[in-house]
Amino acid sequence: MKYLILVLTLSLQSSFAQAFSGYSDDSDLLPLGPRPRHTVSSVLRPDSVTSESRADGTEVRVLRWRSPGQWEAIEGIPVSLIRGAEVFSGQTDMRGSIQMNCAGTQVLAGRLDLKDSKFEISGGREVYSVAFEAECGKTTTLNFQSATDGGQALGIWQIARSAERRLQDSVGLSFWKRPVRFIWPGNGDYYSFGQVNITRGDYWDVVGHELGHAIYDMADIGAFGGGQHKIDECYTDRLALSEGWASYFSAWLGVDLADADAKFEFMVPRRAPIRFENVPADVCLGHKSEWRVTSFLWDLIDLNRDSESMEETFARVWHALAGSDARSAVDVAASLQKAGFSPELLDLVWELNFGLKRPAL
Repeated sequence: MKYLILVLTLSLQSSFAQAFSGYSDDSDLLPLGPRPRHTVSSVLRPDSVTSESRADGTEVRVLRWRSPGQWEAIEGIPVSLIRGAEVFSGQTDMRGSIQMNCAGTQVLAGRLDLKDSKFEISGGREVYSVAFEAECGKTTTLNFQSATDGGQALGIWQIARSAERRLQDSVGLSFWKRPVRFIWPGNGDYYSFGQVNITRGDYWDVVGHELGHAIYDMADIGAFGGGQHKIDECYTDRLALSEGWASYFSAWLGVDLADADAKFEFMVPRRAPIRFENVPADVCLGHKSEWRVTSFLWDLIDLNRDSESMEETFARVWHALAGSDARSAVDVAASLQKAGFSPELLDLVWELNFGLKRPAL
């Protein structure tokens, strides 16, 4: 009897945590089967370093390779360069570059810190850093491949920094009142208690999705639904909304608004690519489908003219929903209509994506 009571208590505690902590089981996002965690040192290293002389001063550049074939600059990452007792610190610019005046041929000890005021990336204890050396009078370029330890950590940085910058430019950051803590490599892909757990830092769409849960939570966009879910099935209003919004946020970060075949690259391999501009016909109909919630929200802001012409901004959708604590996509549509969105266009976008008429207010 005592054992039964203990089991029931633990079950209720688990259900409570899922319902009220912002927990969602996103195990459907990645392949089935065990995902062994490997040990990652808290001090990372570049995958390769190149150096060339320059006419004046010293420069450090940070680049990450991203398929299908381009180097991307890592912007906004804190850099420290040590010369004797002197410490020079700053952040990389849009070119992934930071510069300092330094004459001679002295070798500098350098460090990148994967933390700013809005987020940090750690293995669960210490925040990750990258150690390197640079020489005065040269441009030192730190190169990272996408799937290595350093490349995955910087992949998470890129998504988080992009979100911070784009949100600042569009809606401001007053809602972002606490740092988001990324745990990588995590024991799964999920968000809970302000913490984003990631198994693969190079899967940009999954990273953006899990960060989307944290943003949804901090901005009080809507309620959470707990438990496991499959993207092509229907379940509860709350779960479909919270999951659909998280994917919509990831799409806003990483997909061209004018893309006529907007899709995710890595998310849910059994159905990949996840096309949310052209949802497959076998996906469950109705607003209790997270896939269709994503496509509905995307159609509000995208610039692809298909069967609808609504082209609202992310900011206008955000301001209509922030603080609304919506319980369903029906609530979302009602909030948008109250904010001045055309009810006729809302009805059209609703029917195109959910395959059913929008419920009357």
